[in-house]
Amino acid sequence: MNLWQMPSNSLKYLLCENGQPDTTKITEIVIFDNTNPNQCPLGYEIYREISVCREFSLDERWTVKDRGNSAHQSVWVSIYPNISIRNECITKMLNKNPTELLETKRETATKLIEVNILLHDEIAPKIETLRQTLKSTAASRRTLTAAIDAAKQHIAENRKERKKIRNKYKELEKIIVQTKEEDMKEIKVELKCENRKYICSLHMSPIIRGTMDKRF
Repeated sequence: MNLWQMPSNSLKYLLCENGQPDTTKITEIVIFDNTNPNQCPLGYEIYREISVCREFSLDERWTVKDRGNSAHQSVWVSIYPNISIRNECITKMLNKNPTELLETKRETATKLIEVNILLHDEIAPKIETLRQTLKSTAASRRTLTAAIDAAKQHIAENRKERKKIRNKYKELEKIIVQTKEEDMKEIKVELKCENRKYICSLHMSPIIRGTMDKRF
């Protein structure tokens, strides 16, 4: 049975039983030539080689490490152990001859070119459209927020104006009440005076009344 046909349980058996007693991890590494700038993957143009490392440990965890020469550029991907090794392209690479590897490399380069074309012709315009939509949405949101703030400020100012008008109305009511009271007092005084004059006129003689009438 080839390595790519071996399920994960068999690989664990080889790791635990047929290996050394202190063996706890199996590692396989595939190194790709990255010197051709026309076939470099995106983000890996500065590396001369690309190494892909896969590890299988006793805790039944798969780990795939895809990195360039710098350890800080590593990307780790966890894979569940219940999948078979035949689904892993890295293991298939190990069992291929140079001709098959070259053909696979050509297919990969072709797919990479197709992906780049798809990215440039379809995905990039959609991303730009989405970016413009987000900008317009953000501008509309800012405008709406400004309008809401202006409306709140206008409402607050109207409340202040209504409060001032209410206070002025109360003051005017007080003035009106005071004015009415003063007018009533004056009217009462005038009525009293008129009553007194009338009473006095009733008790006076006709001669004195005539004299008083001439005076008044």
